[in-house]
Amino acid sequence: MSARKNRTMIACVVSMLLLTSCDSHKQPEPSQDVTAFNHLIVMDFPVKQVTWEIFGTPEYTGGIPGPTDYLTLVAEIEPEGSKTFTSFPPLTTTAWIAPESARPWLDSDFHAFLNQYKNRTIDAKMAPRCRSVEAVLRKSGRPVAGLACQGARNILIYATVSDSTGHTP
Repeated sequence: MSARKNRTMIACVVSMLLLTSCDSHKQPEPSQDVTAFNHLIVMDFPVKQVTWEIFGTPEYTGGIPGPTDYLTLVAEIEPEGSKTFTSFPPLTTTAWIAPESARPWLDSDFHAFLNQYKNRTIDAKMAPRCRSVEAVLRKSGRPVAGLACQGARNILIYATVSDSTGHTP
């Protein structure tokens, strides 16, 4: 190989190393801001406490970003007032669980549930502790449907807020 080709190859390798090592991507942190949650989504019950996050699928983990197929809302809530888990309607539809849904900050039971069913479509038989939940995105007015699952202390809310694939998973 000529000296010129060697220099070119070394320059390419160094450039690739610089591009991959300079990634400053940081995993998003969940929010506990009830006001921001209420400005995002309208639910038919008030929320006393919430920890929530919206993430994309596939989730960006560095490098060159690709298209986002889905945006998913995962929230762990404590309802305010008389809203109890049994007041949610029975689960009558199916829900596709995005692979990245088992967020590290979730209650261990919720984390295990979402991890068990990641990248699968579930129904009422697979999720007996879950019910249907409907909400409206405040900015667009678009309705979204998802799951509400009973936990020891809180309720898991899971909803696909955007599907860019053109079909329902």
